[in-house]
Amino acid sequence: LAEKTVKNYVSQLLSKLGLQRRTQAAVLAEKHRLSGD
Repeated sequence: LAEKTVKNYVSQLLSKLGLQRRTQAAVLAEKHRLSGD
């Protein structure tokens, strides 16, 4: 995968979740226990 493809995918995902930053997505994932740890 090209770097630009990944950036576009992440941007679209954040937009669908109503978020602006990847850190917000990480907090949301932890809140819902979706992180892999």
